Amino acid sequence: MYFRCDQLQKVCNHLLSEDLAQDELSNLAACLCHLLHDDLHPGCSLLPQDISPEGIQESLGRPLYVLFDNLVILPEDDRRRQPQLQLLVEMHKISQQVGYHFLYFLKSSNIKTEKVQENNERYFLIYRDLYKAAGLKDFAGFIIRDLRLCSEEDPRVLSWIIPDIYNSFTKQTMGNAELLQLVLERLDSSQLHDLVCMVLQGSLQMFDNNSFAAILEKSLQWETVEQLFLWQLAKAHEIPVDCCLSVMPKLKFTSHSAVVTNTHGEALSNILMMLRRESPSEVLLRTLLQRECRLEDPTVATILQYWVQRYEDKMAKLINDVVNNKPQPSPNKRKRNQKEEEEEPEPEPQRKTKSNRGRKPKGRKKQESESEEESSEASLQIEEDVKKPARKRKKNNQVGSDSD
Repeated sequence: MYFRCDQLQKVCNHLLSEDLAQDELSNLAACLCHLLHDDLHPGCSLLPQDISPEGIQESLGRPLYVLFDNLVILPEDDRRRQPQLQLLVEMHKISQQVGYHFLYFLKSSNIKTEKVQENNERYFLIYRDLYKAAGLKDFAGFIIRDLRLCSEEDPRVLSWIIPDIYNSFTKQTMGNAELLQLVLERLDSSQLHDLVCMVLQGSLQMFDNNSFAAILEKSLQWETVEQLFLWQLAKAHEIPVDCCLSVMPKLKFTSHSAVVTNTHGEALSNILMMLRRESPSEVLLRTLLQRECRLEDPTVATILQYWVQRYEDKMAKLINDVVNNKPQPSPNKRKRNQKEEEEEPEPEPQRKTKSNRGRKPKGRKKQESESEEESSEASLQIEEDVKKPARKRKKNNQVGSDSD
């Protein structure tokens, strides 16, 4: 083992002193992958049974890690660093195991140097440099591909390095449903407990309130164990029930169904457990009543009955408000209406009243003029009616005299 490490160190020294062409790097990478096949495929976990500084240091005695060590010790501005990165890129193309071996080395090197907090961020940024040297554009996908292979070949290493992945690459990992499922599908109960403890200690965050609803919706297609593990982590992250309400109408359930793939019992059971710790409110009640009412789905009836038994008077009032009242305006709309009322100098009816008051003298004058016109017309009509009989008598007298 030491002889192989010594020989590989000579290769690294030659690489650092010579400028190799791209095809030469590719050929060298192919040769190294062949020679280091046993290191890349050890047939057992990289993580020793005794996870101690001594045990970890012993696990780093493989010749493959000589390449990694030569890269890590070089300063970031050292021009000899780029050929080392290019060699690892070419090896990674041939054997993807290089990726998770490199991640294991970065974490283990922190423990070996006993400067975990100081070196952790800098060491894992070297993994980002490997991604950049490969000329790729999807860093999250790059991480997931390496970790997926790690989960298949060495699940113990995955659960051991995953906290550092989340803490070092928060932008790519926080709330990433694909990565989260990859982690959960390989966990056992002990590894889950380790993650829960780290979340409660505040040293790990895998998702937050804003991203949980999207994760929950995607998790409906996961295996039952993966969903149950997700809810354990959700409790550790203290996700409130409000973050689950948007998914409630999409959850389906049928009692004693023969086809369990069409039901979402895991999510509904855990949401019920969250609701039972809540005091009923109009928002919760309206959300629950949006679910389709089916005799085969006891979800809504169960929580309503639970609340009625404990909050009888409050539930009576809430149900009355929901059934008889119109939906309450949203808080934003109420604020907007209040702002408009503050900007108005006075209410509309008052402005109309003042305006009418200002027109009253003019109105009375107009009414008096109209009254005078009506009186004049009435007088003329009466005068006309009086004259009609007189004209008729005059006409009759004239006719009588003509006949004489």
